[in-house]
This record gives sequence, structure tokens and C-alpha cells, in this order.
Amino acid sequence: MKIFILKIVKYYCLITILSITLYSFTKHNLIFDITAKKFVQAFSQKNLVIKHEIAEERRVVIQNIIKNKGKHFQNLIIGSSRVMQFGKQTGFKNSLNLGVSGANLMDITYIYNLTKQNSISYDTIIFDFNPWLVTNSDSRYKQFERLHIAKYALYDIFKFNYNSEDLITLIGLVTNYHFSYITASTEDIDSHSYFIKFTDGSIQQKKLEEDQRKKVIDNFVKNLYQMHGFYSIDTNKLNKTIRIFNTASSFGKCFVTLTPFHHNIYIEKKSDKRIQNISLIERKISESKRNFEVLGSFDPNKINVTETDFLDGFHLKEFAINKIFSYSTSSKSNQTHQGSN
Repeated sequence: MKIFILKIVKYYCLITILSITLYSFTKHNLIFDITAKKFVQAFSQKNLVIKHEIAEERRVVIQNIIKNKGKHFQNLIIGSSRVMQFGKQTGFKNSLNLGVSGANLMDITYIYNLTKQNSISYDTIIFDFNPWLVTNSDSRYKQFERLHIAKYALYDIFKFNYNSEDLITLIGLVTNYHFSYITASTEDIDSHSYFIKFTDGSIQQKKLEEDQRKKVIDNFVKNLYQMHGFYSIDTNKLNKTIRIFNTASSFGKCFVTLTPFHHNIYIEKKSDKRIQNISLIERKISESKRNFEVLGSFDPNKINVTETDFLDGFHLKEFAINKIFSYSTSSKSNQTHQGSN
């Protein structure tokens, strides 16, 4: 019996060591950011075609800020995936893009404050404003918080929460051969067949086949992604959002972009309270006392965005991004766009 117990303990220790190794060298590691550091080092040198997700994007943003400590940029870009395309491929020169998927108010606040702590300065800062900033929403901000990171670590290690991609990533990092991405060529960029990470932190979304694009749009309209709880506007969060935009405007020009939602939500969901609140929150942010410029609109018709301008229900094609900057709540729209590029 004693020998049996010793064997169990031995195998458990071996599995735990393997689990700790997998945790340490894959995207699960939010403590030492090994994969995030390697990823930032790689894409800051060459444009990358992404095949697999090799690091948590919020941890990548942290490491990218640290890597660029003390630098000055013409354009600093913070927000959700709806501004992650803003970069050298879409006319924004000398930019640092720090967008993260589904960014909420806590994400934006944390990222902006971290840039100040690392003495990153800018001529122009661009935020995107989305309805979920001012209502209850699912938060991935927890990837910034130490307590949650510790909980994730224990869960991953003792539950052996890994998959085949984690093993591939581990092999790639240990052998210094990157299975998860390749250097992008001009042909890769022109074809739009890949998800590409550029050296300034911006991305190029992968172009979907038309039938897949329509399915994604239909799903977006049906589920109103990230707006499932948008039945009321949190005035306190709205005021906090405006304060951080105003604070950022003290260090350079500050533009807040409103990226349009797909036409179909205004057609199929026009009686939905949440859709009515989209128009209401746009008016509130536009009419607020502010030191920043509001550009674009959630309503695609206001800025002449057509159905074919959408990659999916949530993101515009690269050539259509400039349409956001053609519409302003003040008469300075043309001047501000030229000044940010």
C-alpha cells in the first residue's frame, strides 16, 4: 500500500511539474508574461501573420507599453477591437495602438494610466467610445488584476487546463521556432487572407467569405453583442468616461471616435430599448461639456457607411475607416482628421 501511495505521489508530482511548465511558457502565464514579452519583441521587429493566439492580448498591451517607455508618438490609440485597425496601414503615422478586444471602462482607464506611468507622450490620443463603457458588461479587465491572475494560475495548474495549441506554443518557444506566427509578406497583406499584427500594435482583420460574413452579421444583430444589458445608462460611468477623456486632452489633442453599428440592427431591432439607448448615449457624449472632439457616429447612415463597408457586424473594412473622421459634432472635423494623421 505504501509503495502504491508513493507511486501516486510521484506521478502527481510529475504531472504538476509538467503543468507548471506549460503554465509558465504559454499564454496562461499572466504573472511573468513570458509569451507576451516574446510576442511583443517579435511583432515590434516584423509584421506578423497570426495563426494561433500565443499570448493574452491585454498582457501583450502591458508589455508593449513597457517596451515603449519614455517614447513620444504622433498618435496614441486606446480602445476596443473597433480601433485596433487604426495604424500605419490605415493612414495613422507614428502610432502606438493599444486596443484590446471588448475594452470596457476599467480596461481603458488602466491602459491609459499605465502609459502615463511609463512616460509615453503623444501629439494626439484617440479613444473609441462604445455603449458598454457606461453599462454593466462582461469584463476581461480581470487579466490586469493580481488576485484574479493568482486564481487563474492555481486553476490552470491543478486542473491541467491546457490544449494541443499550448503544447505547440511550448515547443515553439523552447526551440525558438515560432509555430504560432510567420512574418507577413506584401502579398499576405494585400490578400487580406490572414489576421496580421503590425509593428505599431495595430492589426488587419482577416477578410471573411461573403456567406460567412453574412452569418456573422446575422449573429451580431440577433444577439446584440456586448449590449445584452444596455437597458439603462449608468450616469456615474458616463461621467468617469468623460473625465478620463478630458484628462487625456491636457497632454495633447484628444479625439473620441464613434464607430458605426451595422444597418440591420437599426432595421430589425429598431423598437428594442437597447437600440434606442445607442442614439441616446451618442447624443449625451456629443453634448457633454468636454475638451475632446467627438468623431463619427453609431448610425452608419450619418457618416455614409454602406453595408459593403463592414467586415462583419462590428468592424469596418480598412478603406471605410476614414468615414468615421469625416463626421464631427463640431465644424472642425476636416481639420481634426488631418491633424491626427
